[in-house]
Amino acid sequence: MRLQANLRTMLPAMNSADKTTPLTGEGVLGAAQRGEPWAEGEIVRLVRAFARHLSRAPAAGGAPEPEWEDVAQEACRRVFASGLKHYRPGGNDRGYLYSIVKATRIQIYRGLSRRRRRELAVEIDETVEPEVERRTLLYRLLGRLGDTCRALLQRAFFDGASYEELAVELGLVESSVRSRVTRCLQQARAQAESK
Repeated sequence: MRLQANLRTMLPAMNSADKTTPLTGEGVLGAAQRGEPWAEGEIVRLVRAFARHLSRAPAAGGAPEPEWEDVAQEACRRVFASGLKHYRPGGNDRGYLYSIVKATRIQIYRGLSRRRRRELAVEIDETVEPEVERRTLLYRLLGRLGDTCRALLQRAFFDGASYEELAVELGLVESSVRSRVTRCLQQARAQAESK
């Protein structure tokens, strides 16, 4: 009920002299399904008003806010492509259109967020050189350890062997392998701190 009241106050009333356009927006989708000439323009007007209203709400997480015109255009495409087919007359037209615009805004926002994350990932990929330097340092550090620790850490962290696989290879219990890996890591830390 509150949503419906908000939707009515949000949109200006149509000119009452225009007898073909409904004042409340009720029945617009049914009229569009029947092919009424005024219905398409009214739907576009409602969708644009909802998109403008929703654009006032701040986006979460600091991601770029989608432009309300983009949201309105995509929502109109959705309404005319499939929304009219799924609409059942007798429902709340404004609520139905509002839900389509809101879902469109959320989807566009998510797309912008994904694009931003991909761009950040590309920036991170461009910083491969520090990763190469880090690996070089790790190999040097492993070279200072004993043969047993070096082989164990290399299998566990560089070759990607699980503790279970290492336990089978060494003929030990898995908990013993975990303890040995922990001890070898402690030795490696001590070596790194001493140099």
